[in-house]
Amino acid sequence: MLEIQIAGSLLGALAQIEPAVALAVAKTALDVEAGAKINIQTGDKTGIVYKRKDGEHQASAPGEAPATDTGTLVNSGEVVPVSALEQDVTFSADYAADLELGTVRIAPRPFLGPAVEAATPDFEAALAQAVTRTANKT
Repeated sequence: MLEIQIAGSLLGALAQIEPAVALAVAKTALDVEAGAKINIQTGDKTGIVYKRKDGEHQASAPGEAPATDTGTLVNSGEVVPVSALEQDVTFSADYAADLELGTVRIAPRPFLGPAVEAATPDFEAALAQAVTRTANKT
């Protein structure tokens, strides 16, 4: 009987905490998407300068986030809701993974990983706050 009561209390606590966790997940996914796009569009780029008919393009160097050129990479980013507690942040440009992870021919130009790292402290704080609020109610 004690086991059932604990399980019942736990289920009640989970039901109370789920909306706050879902909100934290959704906000973090949006923060990661925005952060990755900012990483691509801003910051110093110290790679090769390509001369073109319409001007120049400064590429990123290995280890820097990719430099925006046509906007395809940035425009391919989106948040895809999977469930209330799961959101995918995707970049669908064919070369997104190659830039993020590198290949045998190109060193990584991470943009998504650093965005996840930057968003993690706020996500962890939101989860801790949700747990504390729920614990104080029970």
